Amino acid sequence: MFFKSDKLRLYVPIRKPSDEELNKDAKKSKQSLTNKPAKPEKLQHIDYEIQNPNLTFMKVIEPIANQWFDLRDFKRVLKSIGLNIFPEPDSEKFVTITSKDKKLEWLTYRNMALCSCLVSFAYSKWNAEIDVDDKIVMLYQTHTTDKEPNPDLYKCLISTTDVFYVIESNENSDELEQIPAPGTEEHSNMYHLCMEDLCKNDTDLVNNRIKEIDPLYYETCLKFLESVKILTFS
Repeated sequence: MFFKSDKLRLYVPIRKPSDEELNKDAKKSKQSLTNKPAKPEKLQHIDYEIQNPNLTFMKVIEPIANQWFDLRDFKRVLKSIGLNIFPEPDSEKFVTITSKDKKLEWLTYRNMALCSCLVSFAYSKWNAEIDVDDKIVMLYQTHTTDKEPNPDLYKCLISTTDVFYVIESNENSDELEQIPAPGTEEHSNMYHLCMEDLCKNDTDLVNNRIKEIDPLYYETCLKFLESVKILTFS
């Protein structure tokens, strides 16, 4: 998922089309111009092998991949292709959720939105398996460069209403170590966690990105996180 000011997009790698595909695309574009006055659809060539072996899912999201939407339109187009990932207020009555303290959830989403310009977050199986509502476990990976996150490099961090800290455990660990990793400390918020542990070799970059964060970007990212409720409905 990529964010830009008040816009977001579902990013999927694309590949160079073959000559056969280029010919087909040219015919489709010519037909669109002949039959419709509207601008022809921009055709994409999704790199299924690099992105995800789930071919069916990739075929479903292909029509909307790599296009920028505001959050309202993004919700609409996802629902239009059968992907309603936005829980309703009463959804927890009908599905099993990972129950978490409301104040903790509220606080964590705000820290995630603020530091999303520095850190990539992902769901962790440990968040449900620890079976407590006063701790949230998530995966993180810094992205201080323009490189895409590497799924194999995600590590775990824990948030509570009082502290944020990283741990040694990951998704492949046999058990969850719930103490700070060696050489790290507990911090009162995720900003200081980034400054002093996650991105301690790039403190100037941390300061610059946080200070220059677009309020629209922060608000959109926060609203998206609160809409999806990834910490409780995953």
